[in-house]
Amino acid sequence: MLDILLFVINIILIILVFIIISIFCILFIPIKYKSNGNFKEQKLDMNYHISWLFRIISVSGKYNSNDKENNIRIKIFGMDLSNFKKNKGKKRKVNKRKVKKRKKEKNDESNPVRNIKRQELGKTTIGELSEESGNILSNKQNLDTKKESSVSKKVSNEKIIEQSKNECIMDKIIFTFKEIYDKLKIVWKKKSQIFDFLKKSENKRAFLMLKDSLIKLLKHIRPRKLKVNAHVGFEDPANTGLLTGAVAILYSFYNKGLVFIPYFDEHMVDVEYKVKGRIYNIVILKLCLKIYFNDDCRTMHENFVKMQKILTN
Repeated sequence: MLDILLFVINIILIILVFIIISIFCILFIPIKYKSNGNFKEQKLDMNYHISWLFRIISVSGKYNSNDKENNIRIKIFGMDLSNFKKNKGKKRKVNKRKVKKRKKEKNDESNPVRNIKRQELGKTTIGELSEESGNILSNKQNLDTKKESSVSKKVSNEKIIEQSKNECIMDKIIFTFKEIYDKLKIVWKKKSQIFDFLKKSENKRAFLMLKDSLIKLLKHIRPRKLKVNAHVGFEDPANTGLLTGAVAILYSFYNKGLVFIPYFDEHMVDVEYKVKGRIYNIVILKLCLKIYFNDDCRTMHENFVKMQKILTN
């Protein structure tokens, strides 16, 4: 009896230790990410890699705007799961082909008529073969003319489909703008309730706390290492000036890694970059718990639900 109790206690202790270690790993071991690539002539080419738990679990991939394919590889303990899936699919295809070949061979053996036809074909004369070849050529020419007509029809149909698609997109855009306009009208009619919501002291305090937590999150997530070599110029020099002003803010964080050369007299975009960073889940959890247990945030949520009901009525 004591042996059974000890065995059960040992199992429970092992499970508890496993849970504690897994929680510790999730919270305190960072998720690392890195990426590099370039953007030239409106074409993006990039590589990325995300790893966790000393690269035991990793996700890597490549993206190229020419191929329009995102090749993702998921590895666990060095085993590539994407290749495992591909190999399974290949094996199934190979097995299907083998089954089809076997069926054809069996059908050929079982049909004596086909064997007789093959023997007769072996006995045909050269003149008969030339006549048959002439017929085949004429049939091919007819098929080519039919194909050309069908291709022209397809092209015209594709153009009609593209026009209809563009019209549908424009209709959707107009519809969304109308919906936004109608909602803004409703909001403007009930603006007094919105101003009351914004003027409340607990809501102001909640907004400030949310702003601070968002800044902390962005500071934590931001790349620790950033290298950018950019040669940028737009058709409108004013846009180039605005971009240089925005990039100047980043120089306070990444003064060594940033190289930005603006071109005010020509249009060009040539950017190369390298990024490295890490994310600790404990930091995100702390921020989420701080927001969840804050009294001002709870009251603001209640006030927001009330205001939403007033606006919808």
